[in-house]
Amino acid sequence: MAHIDLNQLRAARAEQAREPYTITIGDPPEEFTIPHQRDWPVEVSEFLGVGNMRMAMRVLVGVQWEQMKTHSLTIGDIEDLMEAIMNSSGVAELGESLASNGSSPNTSGPSKATSNGSTVSTSARRSRPAKAASPPAASPT
Repeated sequence: MAHIDLNQLRAARAEQAREPYTITIGDPPEEFTIPHQRDWPVEVSEFLGVGNMRMAMRVLVGVQWEQMKTHSLTIGDIEDLMEAIMNSSGVAELGESLASNGSSPNTSGPSKATSNGSTVSTSARRSRPAKAASPPAASPT
C-alpha cells in the first residue's frame, strides 16, 4: 500500500509563496484579509457548494466578519469579491481549483465489444404511426 505523508505535503506547500488577499471597503477605507484560496478551510468549499456565501465569508474572514458587515455588504459585493479571487488565481469558477489538469492521455485504441450478442433496433417501430384503435366488440344480447 502506498503511503502519503500529508504533513510533508503541507510543509512543502507552506514553503511556496502565496500572499493572502487584501480587501479594501468603506469610506474611510478599511482593510480586511482573506487567506489565499489554497489555504481556505475545507468548510468554505462545503458552504459554497450549497450556495451559503454568508457562512463561507464568515469562515474566511473569521473575527473580521462582524466589522466587515458594518460596511453594508451586499450579495453583489460578495459575488464580485469571489469572482476577483477566482480571476486572480486563474480559476474560472468556484470549485474548479480542485479539478484535474486536463484530460488523461489516451492509452488505448478503440473499445472492444463487451458482448457477442446483438440488439435488434426498435427505431423503425417507433417511427411508424400508431394503429387506430379497433371499435369495441359488440356484446351479445
